[in-house]
Amino acid sequence: MASYGTILRSTATRLYYDNDTTGGMSGSPIWVRGVDTSTAWSIGIHTNGEDSALSPNSNSGTRISQDIFDLMTAVKNLP
Repeated sequence: MASYGTILRSTATRLYYDNDTTGGMSGSPIWVRGVDTSTAWSIGIHTNGEDSALSPNSNSGTRISQDIFDLMTAVKNLP
């Protein structure tokens, strides 16, 4: 299942977006497409539906910072 939308707000650690999400989508990547639409980058990990007063009527996820990237790489490299 795919969902398309717009990032409405961001902080150093969170992304808030209007994508329609459903149960089971937690852990999915938050992608941004390149201008030519043939490239995309994962910039976050979906974690919450309808998230807080910070951005009503939006879903949110963890922004992939250098610390998060390093943690993901370390876990991937575990024996």
